[in-house]
Amino acid sequence: MRPSRPAVHHTGRRPLRRPGRRAGIMAGLLAGAAVLVTGCGNGHEAVPAGPAATASAPVILWPERKPAKLPAEQDLKATADPVPGIGRVRSMDIRDVKPLDVVKAEVRSHAGERSGADGMDVQTVQAVEDCTAPGTRTCPVRTPQYHDLTGNGRDELIVGIDFVDGGYLALRAYTLDDHGKLLRILATIANPLSIEITRRELIIREPSDTPGYELRTFWAWDSRRQGLAIRGDEVRRVERATPGTVSPSHGVPREPAPSGSAQGGGGR
Repeated sequence: MRPSRPAVHHTGRRPLRRPGRRAGIMAGLLAGAAVLVTGCGNGHEAVPAGPAATASAPVILWPERKPAKLPAEQDLKATADPVPGIGRVRSMDIRDVKPLDVVKAEVRSHAGERSGADGMDVQTVQAVEDCTAPGTRTCPVRTPQYHDLTGNGRDELIVGIDFVDGGYLALRAYTLDDHGKLLRILATIANPLSIEITRRELIIREPSDTPGYELRTFWAWDSRRQGLAIRGDEVRRVERATPGTVSPSHGVPREPAPSGSAQGGGGR
């Protein structure tokens, strides 16, 4: 929680200026600027330091072209969706919800969809139906994860569903509203190198189409839309490095992923 700013009281009158003090400060700044521009020689004589760099503003190409239209604030719609078939959680603890029940309820409600965030192939749908325990070899639903993504002090439920044909992962996140109703706040499909959480941001790292680069997508809570929204994405160059060595693209020694990150692939 950010500390509140101290109150500013206005008296209705301008504060008295101190021209002497102001002039002294300006004189000091100008003297310092002169030293920076001219420099000093061995005999303490002023010598030219060369031409100063010229500041340049961004150059707009084709300024006469009509710009794209930004969506109006009122066009932003809430993205949180209630999960069908899941009753109110009176304890207000999302850990009391059975993750497998949540996944099956959603898969059943979108069983016919083959594309989009809820799209899933027939084999994966059947594997979810046959699942009895998340995190096992025969179940495509990975071990549930719990982290505070909204900043309300309560954990959210994060679920990953592996597609049977390999590679892709359906990623879902859920929260409880103030009445204990379960809401879905994230639904996306990724081909992750890893999925990480830091400072309540969910970061998905995926291979880029360009060799030697990876794509990172940053999801963060949007209070206006009441869901996780893309805060930004970037394409970053990656260098192969052995554990404990310095990667040129990151500048820090690589270490095993912390317990707060969920790695794509590998064990469940």
